[in-house]
Amino acid sequence: MTVLTIQLSDEGYQRLEKTAREAGKSVQDVIQDWIAELPDTSRQVDLSRDPIYLFEGYDAAAPIDPAENLDAHLYQQHTLR
Repeated sequence: MTVLTIQLSDEGYQRLEKTAREAGKSVQDVIQDWIAELPDTSRQVDLSRDPIYLFEGYDAAAPIDPAENLDAHLYQQHTLR
């Protein structure tokens, strides 16, 4: 087990204590519960199912300067730089 020391503001610690008291738990148990609810970041993401990854092709008439004149292209303004 790892021991972790953190600094909290007085207000933050009071809120944490109140949350633990209302749940009938210790501050440590509340924090451990929160950590247990964190998403598993080691999980591999299957990019082959991502809609952006699956997007095919592009418009042949696409502008060559989309970043430089983004607003003009989005709002069809013809005052390009």
